[in-house]
Amino acid sequence: MKKGTVLNADISSVISRLGHTDTLVVCDAGLPVPPQQRAY
Repeated sequence: MKKGTVLNADISSVISRLGHTDTLVVCDAGLPVPPQQRAY
């Protein structure tokens, strides 16, 4: 649920599409992510 304003349009778009059990991780390029995971 979005409760406030997000300045970045891309992040705001991803947040608006999140489902009830989805997780959003904001990180830098050093985070190891399995190749099958979606990236926006």
